[in-house]
Amino acid sequence: MRRYVAEAVGTFGVMFAGSCAIAVGGARLGDTGVALAFGLGVAAMTLVMAPISGAHLNPAVTLAMAFAGRTRMRDVGFYTAAQTVGGIVGALCAMAVGGSNPMSKTAETLANGYASRSPGNHGLGAAIVAEVVLTALFVLVLLSVSDAHPRGEPTLEAAQAQRPSHAVMAGAVGVAYTLIHLVGLPVTKLAANPVRALGPALFAQGDAIIQLWLFVLGPLAGGLIAAGIHRVLWAAPRVKPVTLVAAGTLPYRANLRPPVAQPLDDDEDVGPSTLRSPRPPRVEEAQSALVQ
Repeated sequence: MRRYVAEAVGTFGVMFAGSCAIAVGGARLGDTGVALAFGLGVAAMTLVMAPISGAHLNPAVTLAMAFAGRTRMRDVGFYTAAQTVGGIVGALCAMAVGGSNPMSKTAETLANGYASRSPGNHGLGAAIVAEVVLTALFVLVLLSVSDAHPRGEPTLEAAQAQRPSHAVMAGAVGVAYTLIHLVGLPVTKLAANPVRALGPALFAQGDAIIQLWLFVLGPLAGGLIAAGIHRVLWAAPRVKPVTLVAAGTLPYRANLRPPVAQPLDDDEDVGPSTLRSPRPPRVEEAQSALVQ
């Protein structure tokens, strides 16, 4: 349960910080300021939540983690539900801070879109490429710097021991998230996260709901592409068997399962728990066995 709460709170923090930057300070901050708000929000929440849940904070990341074998498939639904709740509440709070009446006006400002709803009037093709490719780049960075997702409740000692690696992870994903927003904000206001698009679209209605499919499927596809690339690049190399030859012994494969230790004979009374490892067969014994 702690992991799901951590995902909900972390996603809320990211969505609230970034959406507030758009709703309140978008004109003064510009695209650079909004990108920094999203990036710093991800970095801060990752540093706090990574020891507990792995800090996915994004259904696309959770799907990629499951495909890469980092997360149990049975956790994907619970993680996604927690992230959805946190993201919708974060967007709702950001719209309340924005103060527009009706609230749908602020939601329209936050909602992602293409064609006439794109800040740069970019079409559907450009929107698909931006959402898929930029999400894939971000998820690839996250997969490369993150530890294997904890499959159980981590202990306090384990969480503290991994703090340095979590700090590196938070810095890397924060920079990556800032970078993709600098590129993608003029195209679609960049979702890169289905939850980021869902919250404002629910309140904006109209074309925001009609175009929502792209900002749900695009990031999910990008996450799967990143997971596939990661599996290819970081696949464990196949180890060839190494043949070792000791003086007076027959060759044997070093990477095969070692022989099981055998108990001592009755006349070798050294101790009840003493075990004798079998010696490799000598050449003379092997030859005599072959003759017989």
